[in-house]
Amino acid sequence: MTSGEFNFNECAVALGNAIRLTRQHKGMTQAELSERLGWDEAVIARIEAGKEKLSLHTVAQIAMTGLGVRFGEVGHLVDQYLMRS
Repeated sequence: MTSGEFNFNECAVALGNAIRLTRQHKGMTQAELSERLGWDEAVIARIEAGKEKLSLHTVAQIAMTGLGVRFGEVGHLVDQYLMRS
């Protein structure tokens, strides 16, 4: 993706990858993350697959409440994934 271009699907996939990587780094399963958030595990699977449109509030909730990391940590990983595309 070059400067000025925006592809929501690429961003959603990058966000899903960042969430999955962070979750795995924390040694958590999708079931554990879904329990911490009070969500269905299938929702986590769709998010990690890049198939869910997420609000900023939801991303922050996943990062800080679910994963216990700073919002910027997930954002940094998204940035890294997008730069590889």
